[in-house]
Amino acid sequence: MGWKDWPYWLKGGLISLIFLVFFPITIIASCIIGGILGFINSCENQGSKLYLNIIIYSIILFGIGAFIGWIIGKIKNRK
Repeated sequence: MGWKDWPYWLKGGLISLIFLVFFPITIIASCIIGGILGFINSCENQGSKLYLNIIIYSIILFGIGAFIGWIIGKIKNRK
């Protein structure tokens, strides 16, 4: 099963996770979002909580990408 056979929601989720890997600014954003949502108090001196925050941010980012991919799939399959 190649890339072209994958559902759009999965493609969208994986593409959004690629941004996490290749754009380190997203890690900084995870610290900010984590602070706002109360996952961690700050990025400094939090060691293991920072990893938890990055995992939570990855799940949120995958969910957003999957939702966008799902919408694109619904639009393209209307034909």
